[in-house]
Amino acid sequence: MKKLLLTLMAIVPILIACSSPEKKAQDLITNHLKETIVNFDRYNPLSWGELEPVDVLIEHYDEYLMAKRNVETQEGRIKEMDDMIKKALELGMSKYDVNVMRMESEKETEERRARTAEAEVKAVVSAFPYIDGYSMKHSYEWVNALGETVKTDEIFYFDKDLKKVVCTEK
Repeated sequence: MKKLLLTLMAIVPILIACSSPEKKAQDLITNHLKETIVNFDRYNPLSWGELEPVDVLIEHYDEYLMAKRNVETQEGRIKEMDDMIKKALELGMSKYDVNVMRMESEKETEERRARTAEAEVKAVVSAFPYIDGYSMKHSYEWVNALGETVKTDEIFYFDKDLKKVVCTEK
């Protein structure tokens, strides 16, 4: 009997410390919301979805796609500017001609925009540090800064080790 009691005393803390993956995900969501919503003390969980494995490729992520399109747009504008400058020089205009200099200036502006757009792509990729992990839908109410009750349905994405919320989608 004493041996059984000692065994139970050893096992119970281990069982308590090990929570289910669903509970870990819910705790991660709650901690994430503590940091992101106003008046967390007025947060009211309504429902929790199932914890589902996901295989999300960055190429399908909307923010990434928009950033990539922006880079492609800037690259297209730079090519157009190059073509216009080349044509002007072929027509005998000097590289010091006001119009050519203006086109060069516009091209430099487009190149700066392209570098900024490329930095946006890199930022999106670095903020998306996983390919596979988990997701969970969560519905909740909270009170915004205006005192209005807001109902929110949100999908939370986690890394494969269920250590952090990687991103969310409303």
